[in-house]
Amino acid sequence: MKRWLVNMMSKFERFMRYRYGQDQLNNFLAGCYLVLLLIRTFSKIQIVVVVSYTLMSLLLITIVYRFFSKKKIQRSRENHHYLNFKYKIRAFFRRYTNRFSNRSTYKYFKCPNCQQQLRVPKKRGKVSVTCPKCHHVFDQKT
Repeated sequence: MKRWLVNMMSKFERFMRYRYGQDQLNNFLAGCYLVLLLIRTFSKIQIVVVVSYTLMSLLLITIVYRFFSKKKIQRSRENHHYLNFKYKIRAFFRRYTNRFSNRSTYKYFKCPNCQQQLRVPKKRGKVSVTCPKCHHVFDQKT
């Protein structure tokens, strides 16, 4: 490599040494920025263009601030909160997707005592069910 390029790379590495850098939250914010860019590009309504431009500016400032921030613990905490929120949303949709795909073989209901979601095989007649959470025993028709 050229000597000047190696020199520039080492300067950039020294500059970024104590900076936070890129994470999943920044990737999500960048995706939101691109969606707003597409909305602004194809929208003919003036208020939508103005609002999307304002939101894009705020997102870009946030992305750059988080990327070059020296407060690694705070940025890591923000990313952790984002990942927890993302996990909860994915778990919600995964739970209902599984429930929908198993609807022909299982019946879903709640425990009358603790409201725990339970499932039993279909077409078994009337069965005695024990809740694994509160150990309440009750009869349920499948």
